[in-house]
Formats: sequence, C-alpha cells, structure tokens
Amino acid sequence: MIKGVRRAGTGTAYSYLDTLEIPIIENTPNEEDLKDSMAEAMVKYPNAAGVLVRRHGVYVWGVLVLVFSLLLAFMISVFQRS
Repeated sequence: MIKGVRRAGTGTAYSYLDTLEIPIIENTPNEEDLKDSMAEAMVKYPNAAGVLVRRHGVYVWGVLVLVFSLLLAFMISVFQRS
C-alpha cells in the first residue's frame, strides 16, 4: 500500500524500499493551537503527506481529492494494524 502514498514535497510515489515517516504532534485543547506544532512538523518532514495528532486523529493532504482519499484510507489501515 505504500506505493499509493505520494510525497508531499514532490508528488512522487513511495516505493517498497522507502520508509514512510508520519510525524506525531501533541494535541491541544483548541484546534487553532495546533498551528505552530503542525507548521514545525511540516518543515521537519517536508515529504510527509499527513500529521498524526496524539489522542485526536490525523490530518492528511493531497493535490487532488482522490489522492487525499487514498492516503487517508492507507493511514487508517496502517494505524489499525499498528
């Protein structure tokens, strides 16, 4: 399933030999307070197409809705198996 994930920075697909890194940030009482840690994670992991928010959920992004939908389905599958 990793082949269906696109690098956020370039849009190229991951291969079987690549390591997919998904940053995890701490949750906050208010969603708008995630802004700084989300921005920091996006700078630190420029190829990540999503960020996991501890005890909350996942934010994912993609160029097209279809790409976003596939990535979300992939991440849900990975998290359920972890």
